[in-house]
This record gives sequence, C-alpha cells and structure tokens, in this order.
Amino acid sequence: MAGVQLPPFRSLDDFLLSSARFAVPDVRDLDRWNNRIINNLLYYQSNYFLSAVVLLLIVGYFHPFQLFVGAIVVILLFLGFVWAAENQAAIRRFRRNHPSIAVFTILLGSYLFISVLGGVAVFLFGIAFPILS
Repeated sequence: MAGVQLPPFRSLDDFLLSSARFAVPDVRDLDRWNNRIINNLLYYQSNYFLSAVVLLLIVGYFHPFQLFVGAIVVILLFLGFVWAAENQAAIRRFRRNHPSIAVFTILLGSYLFISVLGGVAVFLFGIAFPILS
C-alpha cells in the first residue's frame, strides 16, 4: 500500500476542451475500440472520479432525500443479490455467466422499487395529510 500513488489530475484543456482529439471510433475494430476506452479511463481516472463526486454532491444538494433513499435501495438490493448468489447455486451460475445482465437486473429492480416507494409515499401522505390538518 505504501507504493500506491494516485494518478495525477489532467488539465481541463486536456480533459474536455481540446476538441481536436475527439474522433468517431471505428466500430468495425472492436479490439481497438475497447483498448481506446480502457486507455482513456486509465489516463483520466482522477478526472472522472472528481466529476462523479461533484455531480453526486450537486444532486445531493438539490435532492438529498431522494439520493439517500436511492442509495439505500441500491445497496440493499445489491446485498440481497450477493447473499442470494452465495446461497443459491442457480443464481451464482447466472451471475457468473451473465454479469452484465445481473447488474442491469439490480439497477432495474432498484428503479422499480423506488418508483413503487414513491407511490406509496404519496398515498401515505394523502392519508396522513387530512389527519394532520
């Protein structure tokens, strides 16, 4: 752990503003395209991390409760999926054979649960509001 160094932040001009290097990727050569994406993520990883943190803070400032509820729901569903995958062989095989679909399922389940939770909150508020008045 002592030899680990954080990658440097790249300049804003290098990260976003220099449009001369933006080019349409060649979709026929998937190996080259994948290599380009991985190299970009590695080279600008500090900038991407900082961008994600800033966006998360902005969303948290304007919608703190929704961000908190969303984070709790995603974490609980993810932990439930991991627990189920450790205890059920069929789910473990599915997660190992189809990792992208497994992540998509967790995110879709989170979205549906938050949507239902929002509807339940409106319903409960509709019931409780006349009582509180």
